[in-house]
Amino acid sequence: MVFRKYIPGAPLDQYVDCMVYVEGNNKGVGFPKIAMSLVFNLHDSFKL
Repeated sequence: MVFRKYIPGAPLDQYVDCMVYVEGNNKGVGFPKIAMSLVFNLHDSFKL
C-alpha cells in the first residue's frame, strides 16, 4: 500500500487542509481545516 498526500487547490483548499489516500484504492481521508485548527487550539490551550 502506498499512501499519498494530496493538497487540494482552490476552491477546495478553503475547506480541506490535505487529503491522504491509498494508491490503487480510491478510498481516502480528508482533514478539514476546522478540525485541525481545533486540535491545535486545544494543544496550545492545555499544553498537551
